[in-house]
Amino acid sequence: MIEDYDVIVIGGRPGGEVAAERCSHAGLSSTAIENYDSLEEGQ
Repeated sequence: MIEDYDVIVIGGRPGGEVAAERCSHAGLSSTAIENYDSLEEGQ
């Protein structure tokens, strides 16, 4: 299934979380891609 997004955020660490949240507040559709299953795993 192919979906269209305005923004794709690479990395879900604090910076990625903020970026995705700001996109949402701006009315943009976004998705985040994270390498780890949980944010604590890769630290």
